[in-house]
Amino acid sequence: MRVALINPNWKENHRSEATYNRKWFPLSLAYIASLLRKNRIKPVLIDAHATNMSIKEIRRKIKGCDKIFITTSPYDKWQCPDRNIKPALKVFEALKDKECYVVGQHVTARPKEILKFTDAKAGVIGSPEFSILDICKNKGLSKINNLVFLRANKLIRTKRTEIDVNNLPIPAYDLVDPRNYEFEIFGKKFGIIEATRGCPYNCSFCYNKEIFGRYTEINLKKIIKSLKALKKAGFQTANFMDLNFLTNKKMVKKLCQEMIRHKLNLKWCCQTRIDNLDEETARLMKQAGCELMLIGIESASQRIQKKTKKNVSLMKTKEKMKLLKKNDIESAYFFLLGLGETRQEIEETKRFIKETKPNYISVHHVVDFSTLKDRKIPLREKLYKIELLMMNLYNLRLKDITKSPFKKLKIFLNALK
Repeated sequence: MRVALINPNWKENHRSEATYNRKWFPLSLAYIASLLRKNRIKPVLIDAHATNMSIKEIRRKIKGCDKIFITTSPYDKWQCPDRNIKPALKVFEALKDKECYVVGQHVTARPKEILKFTDAKAGVIGSPEFSILDICKNKGLSKINNLVFLRANKLIRTKRTEIDVNNLPIPAYDLVDPRNYEFEIFGKKFGIIEATRGCPYNCSFCYNKEIFGRYTEINLKKIIKSLKALKKAGFQTANFMDLNFLTNKKMVKKLCQEMIRHKLNLKWCCQTRIDNLDEETARLMKQAGCELMLIGIESASQRIQKKTKKNVSLMKTKEKMKLLKKNDIESAYFFLLGLGETRQEIEETKRFIKETKPNYISVHHVVDFSTLKDRKIPLREKLYKIELLMMNLYNLRLKDITKSPFKKLKIFLNALK
């Protein structure tokens, strides 16, 4: 059996939305590909976004495939999926004569609508790996966990279960060309890896528990094997895309010690909250190759922190930023707008940025998928035509901001009035 795993080309969203889809390694598809190979099923991994592949070329590549799985949000977009899924819908339309399935955040959030839009045979919700394997083994849909499908226009949901990521094989890093993946801060040959999946926190704005499930730590030996496979495939840098890398500092310290012992010599970054960072952990992370931390602050308003249950200690974060600077680890802040903040609270956030001096900032506007059905504009229009008010400032150094006090950020804020 041949099975196609497709990440559509999201390039058009750079024009239709204020969204930038980086060319990042599709870790979820690589896990699936590896799992299929282990079960003697041939995977055809097609990353149309990374290779700027046309739909015509996708059709050529899937020739001879028995089943097609199309993601509307590969692993790096599980956290921030595109609102505009037209690129994926175009692929479904072009392959309507094939046995297609839809995977990702969108079908997890709005199963009935997405199944209708795509005409997919079924949708895989939550972490998709083992459910896709069962589909490829031709088990009956009703007997497979974590599926949704339509029967006489009625939505059928199968049993929802969580997976143990320790039962997954090493991702198939060898199925792609590392030169196609990059991060503007780290350059090309940029890979994606995870040391944990899920998050123990309960931020009210976050939808990730629906797809990531409970917090699970991956065995250290497996992480090291994955890092070695990543390097062997030709990747030179990596991002630990855990929702909160520093959840278990003891585990992080052991991981860094193992990375140092195995002499991986890999430059990497991670995303986390840092209010629990300590001197020893920061030192070990730097020695193990950490060059950047992506830090979710969301707002420097204590009221917003409490309201959203984020509960980051802003005072501790200020102190921990000193540890990053001391150990020569760069920082990037993530902020959200649309959480009910006042103009005064936005000013608090701006002062926090200027005071703590991160190397980069990234500002996003909150999107509520769950209430789209209550708007007057039809959901289909909302999903792929409405413009998302978002400005990504990754390439904007703090010194550039302070030269013209938050000029670009002010333009963004004014757009939200």
